[in-house]
Amino acid sequence: MISSKKMLNFKNSFHDQFSSDFYQKIAPKNFPKADLVHFNNELAQELNFVKKDLKKSEIKEIYKQIFSGQKIHATSIPIALAYAGHQFGNFVPQLGDGRAVLLGEIISDSQRFDVQLKGSGPTKFSRNGDGLMTLSSAIRELIIGEALHYLQIPATRILTLCLTNEPVYRQEINMGAVISRVAKSHIRVGTFEYFASKGNKIAIQQLCDYVINRHFPQENSSSKSITKLFSDIVFTQANLIAKLQANGFIHGVMNSDNMAISGQAIDFGPCAFLDEYDSKKVFSAIDRNGRYAYENQIKIAQWNLWILANCLSLIHQNSQELLEILDLFQQKFDENYLKIMAKKLGFEKQIPQKLIADFLKILQQKNCDYHQSFFNLSDDLLQQEPLAIKDEEYRKWFSSWRDLLQQEYDFSDKNILPKIAKKMRKNNPYIIARNHIVQEVIDAGNNLDFQPLENFLKVLKKPFNYYKKNIFYHTPPTKEKRVLQTFCGT
Repeated sequence: MISSKKMLNFKNSFHDQFSSDFYQKIAPKNFPKADLVHFNNELAQELNFVKKDLKKSEIKEIYKQIFSGQKIHATSIPIALAYAGHQFGNFVPQLGDGRAVLLGEIISDSQRFDVQLKGSGPTKFSRNGDGLMTLSSAIRELIIGEALHYLQIPATRILTLCLTNEPVYRQEINMGAVISRVAKSHIRVGTFEYFASKGNKIAIQQLCDYVINRHFPQENSSSKSITKLFSDIVFTQANLIAKLQANGFIHGVMNSDNMAISGQAIDFGPCAFLDEYDSKKVFSAIDRNGRYAYENQIKIAQWNLWILANCLSLIHQNSQELLEILDLFQQKFDENYLKIMAKKLGFEKQIPQKLIADFLKILQQKNCDYHQSFFNLSDDLLQQEPLAIKDEEYRKWFSSWRDLLQQEYDFSDKNILPKIAKKMRKNNPYIIARNHIVQEVIDAGNNLDFQPLENFLKVLKKPFNYYKKNIFYHTPPTKEKRVLQTFCGT
């Protein structure tokens, strides 16, 4: 048997640098009948977890034991983190890791990553919950994390998925699962709120110092400026939200405790990618009033950052300075969003917002699929005909779009259109994690068939590659297969 010490070496900086006010020291629940049903080889290699063949049964057995709670690694100090948060606009003074424990951190290529078990049993933060996770929600989080990652969107990812072989009781009896999640850290806006609500200025300063040193060291190492820290966080979030919007992704529940300070998408439970374009689209079954609808994600992100600014104002004398930084969020979002959308439309330079807005208006009016419509634009350009959407408004838009392209490119070059189309294909995915396929994969998993999951994950690794054999994953759902609601499984 290979020693687990040779495979993993956890660091525990959060435990070592903070008092027990920040966490509960607690072992994860032991699932003695657990089966390892997915292991993320690529992620393990990126983290330099092991240099040997990851397919060896003895290595997988060790991973199953560590990441199902059966054994606690010698270098791990498991803790459940404390935090508060605004949930649907209402402040809850104590939330915390109610179904998760942080095993520790892995250092890879000078970067530090948290490794957390989720679905690992109750903690003192569970609020009478069972601390468990359904297999359905575990599969969804695995798929979406990988889909976002390969679309070059910062997101948490899942290293392992273990079937617990124990029931989870919700509205019905579900199969249980425990996942190991990898993140740049699990510090949230809600972590700051937890201590701000207690008036604990010392704890807020400790968090700021830790976040600066861990996430934003390059310009802050000497001054440790709160102003610079908040600026970095605001700009990082503006970049993340721009990528989510441009890729038609709806997080589902953007509570302040679901906003990671690192700038990664996290806790995207009842989430989904757009099918037909609808700016007011909501998938989450618990978001009954559309607070976190697609079009609202920008202002909600800014609102969460306003909450963070209020927390930081306890230790920063110039609150107005923080608000002035926050006012830059929209500008930075617009810059990032327009840059991404320009590339999706074939431009290298920024383009008028009206060109984008007019195209989206057509998609909404004609009930067109968001991703397929962008992908098909390159075909229309090559044909020099507006074929994708049979509509006079689209014909007019196509003409104005082509005129703008001519201002940037030399159309006398007979190869210019294929060159532009090729650029567009690199920015408009052929494959996304379509909701109806995600649901089909979940249904198969609930029947203990995990091959569809593995097949889907393999395809998601190359979202910009155009393979006709993958047309099943590219094609929008029929009316009968459309997914109208998604669930988080808590």
